[in-house]
Amino acid sequence: MSVQAPDLRLLVQRILEQQRATVATAATQALDILASPPAGSPASRDQEWARQHEHPDTVVAAFAESVGTVASLLAAADEYSRGIVALLDDDQMLDLPAMNCVRAIHDASLRMCSLADPGIAAEARLARCAADFLATVQGGIPLLRIFNDLLGNRGDLQKALRGRDGAVEHFVGIGLEVKLNGKGDAINVRCGNNLANVNVKSTDLSLKYTPLVHYAWGLTRGPHTQALG
Repeated sequence: MSVQAPDLRLLVQRILEQQRATVATAATQALDILASPPAGSPASRDQEWARQHEHPDTVVAAFAESVGTVASLLAAADEYSRGIVALLDDDQMLDLPAMNCVRAIHDASLRMCSLADPGIAAEARLARCAADFLATVQGGIPLLRIFNDLLGNRGDLQKALRGRDGAVEHFVGIGLEVKLNGKGDAINVRCGNNLANVNVKSTDLSLKYTPLVHYAWGLTRGPHTQALG
């Protein structure tokens, strides 16, 4: 009696759908806990530390902003998962787009792990939250500089620079140290003895937070780099 080989694409689709449902349930629970943390939890300790800070409202807002970032990253990861499912439905499996989706999910997961790490002190979390916020605020500036040179001054670059400078001033005003480069872009943020880089090294995060699947980082990076190079 012959045994029919399983449809691997269908199997992967079903696994992905199950994982999406599992992650969605866990994410909802986690976000609810962050909004109203139980006593003694890392989130509760962070909030208590924030309330005792000299600038409690700003620190609480920084923590809340990071929760919003995590929610956005979860949504992005889910969309990329749906993208893989859609690619599996195609008659021709497109390897590079699928691997890019896997890498994007991995990257989003690493950022979430860094921001929501339950094992770090509140000071370290504040530094990471500020650095992540600055990365978002100033992330488009290099491209805007290019557009400004090509298309002339349309005001977009100046607006972005004002936003970056305002964010830096804001964080310095609550006692954080923000190191800048020659162009005024933030390099890192320090809170006490805790330092957070604005441009996070994803390879280091992968080794720290996903060591058992770190090989996937290299596998998805290689074809992506070769295709673009």
